[in-house]
Amino acid sequence: MSGLTMEQWKSVPEDILRPRLTRWFNVTRSKGLIGYWPCAAYGQTQIRRSRNASRPWALSLVARLKQEGYGVMQFGHPNDYADCGGSLGTFDARNFSFMEQIIASLGCDLVIGTDSGAGIAIGAYEHPQISLLTDHYPGHTENLTAFQPWNPNNRSLVRVGSADAISIDEVAQLVHDIAKA
Repeated sequence: MSGLTMEQWKSVPEDILRPRLTRWFNVTRSKGLIGYWPCAAYGQTQIRRSRNASRPWALSLVARLKQEGYGVMQFGHPNDYADCGGSLGTFDARNFSFMEQIIASLGCDLVIGTDSGAGIAIGAYEHPQISLLTDHYPGHTENLTAFQPWNPNNRSLVRVGSADAISIDEVAQLVHDIAKA
């Protein structure tokens, strides 16, 4: 597709084959900071019940991460779980533009999200991420990993029925394993 012969393609340097996408902007890394995109469907409430963990589950996860010493940045649509932990000291970045949210996400140790467009964008940067997935589309129960971002640094937790079935202990352990790596 690129018009190169296979011999030419094999001689292209790795940084050109897989360019560092962040070269077009600066990313400020913040140690101990977790990015959280709790909702897919960008503000569409009718899809929320089947694709996303409930607000109480999300608040419990944020509280657990804070208890473990992590800072949390909430991303997504301004209507997504308003104040999802603001009382817990979570930084709310829902009013940033989408690209500003992606850039800020890349500054976190890792990102927790769903099978959303943001998860796919973050996956393109091969940033460490945890995807919380369910069988929310009829007919996809045979392939529960169909919505995972293509990212070698992604770890997916898949449950049938509801993301609330994902153990917060399991998510916290995975966060700890990834953040300490």
